[in-house]
Amino acid sequence: YKGSITPQLAGGTPPYEVKVDGETSYSAPKKLDLLKGSYLLKYKDSKGCEFPRQFTLKEPEKLVVQKSVESPLCTGWDGKLTLSATGGTLPYKFRFKEAEFDVASEFTVKKGDYKVAARDNNGCLDSITVSVLEPSELSLSSDYKNPLCFGLKGSILLKASGGVAPYRYTTNLTATFPTSGTLVEDKDQQISFGGLLPNATYVPAVMDANGCIGKVDPIT
Repeated sequence: YKGSITPQLAGGTPPYEVKVDGETSYSAPKKLDLLKGSYLLKYKDSKGCEFPRQFTLKEPEKLVVQKSVESPLCTGWDGKLTLSATGGTLPYKFRFKEAEFDVASEFTVKKGDYKVAARDNNGCLDSITVSVLEPSELSLSSDYKNPLCFGLKGSILLKASGGVAPYRYTTNLTATFPTSGTLVEDKDQQISFGGLLPNATYVPAVMDANGCIGKVDPIT
């Protein structure tokens, strides 16, 4: 982008002429569109008197949009995207997907790709694509073994997949996950619960490190 210098002359004897040092000829005063840098302008009146003047054109730092993503903790949950910017000229406005530019900088997001942009007070733009990820879906498999003989007890084998290890297992899920659930650090490890009474109802479930819960149908 270019900036500009607009000569405003007084004194001497009009009419005036001007040129940028290094140019071969003078011309009538007008707005000069120039890139950033230092320039020596020479002004001349009708009697040939010259008036040199040094100018420096500066430009803002490059505008860069930045993002901070809080990914969804569980499959299908919401995450949060926060936008900010550096460089350019304050204040900034932001665009999320195809919306209009606005001062809002926090947005609710789900898994997917989002095109976002920042615009500064001079209308300069920068855009990026943000990818929001989420853990794979937490699921639970179970294998229930009935008592072999009268008076004996049954058992159930549980194994989770997806989500984020470590897992905490229970056979008695209620409105909230029991804090006494058995913790398993190894993501590939399955766990067996024995001593299950016949003719009782059990609700096997697993909770991962993010608090996501997977369960199977109650076992009776």
